[in-house]
Amino acid sequence: MITRPVALTGLGGALLAAIGVVGVAAGSPPHLGLDRIDPWLIAFGVGLAVLFGALAFGFHDVASRRTEDAENRWEQALGRWGAAAAAAAVLFALLGLAAGFDPASASGALAIVALFECLLIVAALVALVLGS
Repeated sequence: MITRPVALTGLGGALLAAIGVVGVAAGSPPHLGLDRIDPWLIAFGVGLAVLFGALAFGFHDVASRRTEDAENRWEQALGRWGAAAAAAAVLFALLGLAAGFDPASASGALAIVALFECLLIVAALVALVLGS
């Protein structure tokens, strides 16, 4: 079972990301540029980062029921976390393709930020595996 603090942290991150989506959608373009970043886009990015961080610990909580070995728990959790981030990256890439990855549009800016976060997670896990 996922512990209450992990679940509440994930819920808080999801809520902040959702508020950021609404704020970006209600704001005026351009949302993302070299000279301007929509503050709601930052709220979305922070919320998504908190959600993904909580997701890793949620996977660890689930893995802790299956095995006593601490290293094995983290291997399982990080593998699932990477798979979730890769799946989310595909979904955000599809959203970005539909929006043309236009940083001025709300959906394009959201897709760019979310895809970047997902790819950072995947890249960090690949570096972790290759560095071991």
